[in-house]
Amino acid sequence: MYFFFYGTLRDPEVRSRVLARKLPETSLEDAELAGFRPVFVKGKSYPMVVPGDGSTTPGLLVRGLGPRDAARLIAFEGVEYQTRTLTVTGERSGPVTARVFVARAGVASAGAEWTLEAWRARFRRKFLAVDPFRPS
Repeated sequence: MYFFFYGTLRDPEVRSRVLARKLPETSLEDAELAGFRPVFVKGKSYPMVVPGDGSTTPGLLVRGLGPRDAARLIAFEGVEYQTRTLTVTGERSGPVTARVFVARAGVASAGAEWTLEAWRARFRRKFLAVDPFRPS
C-alpha cells in the first residue's frame, strides 16, 4: 500500500508518533503531486491540497504500510479528510498511484501557501506537545 504525505506526516517525529513505529528509510522516497498546491486549512496549522494548474506539491511517497498503519493514519487525519488514489511521481520510482489524504467538501482553505519548513519554524513544537489522537 503506497501513501503520499504532503503535510505534517513528512516530519519524522510526527510520522513515528502517528504510526507508533519508525519507518525504515528504504520505505521513504521524495515525490511530488502534480496539479495541486498545499495551502493552510482555515484556522489550522496543517495543510490541505487544492487544484492548481501548473502547481506541484512536494511530499513523501511511503511504501510498505499495512492495514494497522492505514487505520492509524485515518484516525490521525480525522473526519476532515478522505483518501483518494492519485498519481504521484517518486524521485526514484517515477509515476505511481498512491493514497492521498484530501480535504472533504466543506473544509475551508485559508488560501495561504503551506510549507513544511514554515510549519516547523512556527508550529512544530506546539504540535508535538500534544497527543495526536487526543480529541479536539
